Amino acid sequence: MNTQRLILRHGQLSDASFILSLLNQPSFYRYIADKGIYTKQQAEDYLQKTFIDGHQQQGFGPYIVANKQGIAMGMVGLFQREALAVPDIGFAFLEHDIPKPPQYASFSWN
Repeated sequence: MNTQRLILRHGQLSDASFILSLLNQPSFYRYIADKGIYTKQQAEDYLQKTFIDGHQQQGFGPYIVANKQGIAMGMVGLFQREALAVPDIGFAFLEHDIPKPPQYASFSWN
C-alpha cells in the first residue's frame, strides 16, 4: 500500500539486514527492547515469525515502511503481545530517519 510519500509493504526474508540494523540500534534497545536478534539468521527467523506468519495466522502484523525509492526506513503495524489481550500498534524507524514528517504518513491508510 502507498501513501503520498511512503510505501508500506509486507516484510520479506530479504529484509534481514535491514531488520538486524533496526533492532540493534541504541534507540530500539532504549525505547522498545533487546529482542535478542544478533545475526542475519535470527533476523530472518524474526521476519518469518513476526511479519510473514503473523499476517498468515492472525490476519495482521507489521509492515516495512520504505521511501518512494524503495529504501526501508522502519516498520509499523499491529503486534500481538503476550501480555495484552488485544493487538498493540507499534513502530520503529532507523535513527537517522526520525523525526521527519514523512513517517507520520505511515499511520494514514489513504
